[in-house]
Amino acid sequence: MSSTVRFDAATQSSWDTVRLRVWRGTVPIFFSCPGHKAQLKLDVPRLSYLPLAFAKLREVFNLRGDAKIWLTTARKDHPREVLLTHMPAGLLYDLHTTSIRDVAPLHLVVIDDEAVLPNSPTAPGEWPAPPRLSLQDEYAILPLLWQTFKQALHLRLGSLRWLQSLTPSQSAALQRALLMLDMTTTYDLGQRLLQSPLQSVPVRLCISSSVFLQMAVPLRTQGGVTTVKDCIAIRMPDMAILLVDPQNHEAQVPGVLVYLHGAAVPLDTPLSDLLEEAAYADAWLYFVLLPVG
Repeated sequence: MSSTVRFDAATQSSWDTVRLRVWRGTVPIFFSCPGHKAQLKLDVPRLSYLPLAFAKLREVFNLRGDAKIWLTTARKDHPREVLLTHMPAGLLYDLHTTSIRDVAPLHLVVIDDEAVLPNSPTAPGEWPAPPRLSLQDEYAILPLLWQTFKQALHLRLGSLRWLQSLTPSQSAALQRALLMLDMTTTYDLGQRLLQSPLQSVPVRLCISSSVFLQMAVPLRTQGGVTTVKDCIAIRMPDMAILLVDPQNHEAQVPGVLVYLHGAAVPLDTPLSDLLEEAAYADAWLYFVLLPVG
């Protein structure tokens, strides 16, 4: 890929183990292309975006420099789907892999001809996620990434005044930092945001690879600080009944686990703690709801 997570020693010493583990985390992705014998396996940063690998894919599969690229799944037990490549790579892995726990490579097919794409349902809900997005390079996702970041910022702070105060050059630098996973810039941004009163927690619930819900979760409920379980119960009370805690879950007992960055999250974890330690680079918390048992 054309970039990796970048941070300096001062930033690293300021970040705790959880955040460093999130930012350093990778997922194994295996790429193939119809009509080509070549194959490619990459360990992609969880917080990164797959279009950052497009230059490498063009080189390996001898694709035209101006060709648009789509990525589809290749699971034999599931219909092929066109990936939402403006979403974080780690999230796509968790949604499409056969087993998050086994960390098996996710097989993706590189397509440069729209005519052969499988039909994919439009993602429902409030989350704008165009399923047939085609991209020429990583910069094509910047408008969507920036819009996503601004949505999260507005839900966090209640306004975009701070963002609107940036000069054009400062805004451009921040957008590039978000895309290229510049940890130092993102850390400085996080420190600035934490100094402002938090209005709500921006959360996106991923029920499946094509069903998403977006919500602004209050910091407190009647029972106290809002937890992961509270978050699910606010929007999907029927689903909340099925939730199981990874700390007490028995393998054969059916239920639903809540995953974040490939790890099952204890249900009593305060959302505000996760927002500080485990938010994606675009400032959202993405929870994957996974049936088990």
